[in-house]
Amino acid sequence: EECRLEEAPMLEDPWSLARTLEGFIRLGSVSYEAVASPHVGEPVECSRVGILHSITLCRGPRGVVVVKDYGVSSFKWIPAFLASTPASRFQRDAKSRAATELAYSRILRSVVKTPRVLSINLQDGRVVAVKEYIAGKPVLEARDPKAWREAGRALARIHNTGYTLGDANPSNFLVTREGIALVDLEQARKATPRRIAWDMVTVIAYTQLMGVDISLRSELLKEYLGEVDMPKSKLAGEILKPEILTPYIIMPFKIPETIKMILSTTTVSQ
Repeated sequence: EECRLEEAPMLEDPWSLARTLEGFIRLGSVSYEAVASPHVGEPVECSRVGILHSITLCRGPRGVVVVKDYGVSSFKWIPAFLASTPASRFQRDAKSRAATELAYSRILRSVVKTPRVLSINLQDGRVVAVKEYIAGKPVLEARDPKAWREAGRALARIHNTGYTLGDANPSNFLVTREGIALVDLEQARKATPRRIAWDMVTVIAYTQLMGVDISLRSELLKEYLGEVDMPKSKLAGEILKPEILTPYIIMPFKIPETIKMILSTTTVSQ
């Protein structure tokens, strides 16, 4: 009764007050410079990480952030979505993936370091997130066996806590000064034996596809199997089901090597 409307003008961006579990929501421009500037200041310089990546690094006077455009990666997920349908069924919708990443970035932070989601930006169906930048080197590029062992240990902790990644690409694990960090959680979900097996197959398939030395892959698997709570025989049985091996449609010649590796590794770890 004591406040007149004209004395309390509406905020230019009322949605900026809508707090999520972390960060905030903004409506309006989703240009990378515009969404990054509230976090790093102006002027902003943005550069794309790579043609197959959905992330851009944006720098300003106050630091660096990662800008992730969920629309850009939608096309990249089509073959992965089709390959995973029998086993895990990747989420392809941009809003669903953004919501999953927002939630699991917090859920899994007690298990492994994850970047904070600083804001979610929406405009005309587009979804763009601004995330904390974590300096590090992808495990996929590491040649130090210790890095691969740490990644295996981190994946086992995630599975033991009752969650899976859905996309356990070793390039999503970063080697940092504080240990392993996990930077992509848009396909994470609660664990089932099948989803745990799918995580393991994606780890193996990615490393084979990228030509990683077999000794490094073995370091990850041995460390993982030494830490995970799931019985090794049960895990091997799940991994060897035909529907879990669908990624090998594009490299069927790797199936014998994979089966031999799984059987020998799980037997040794019993």
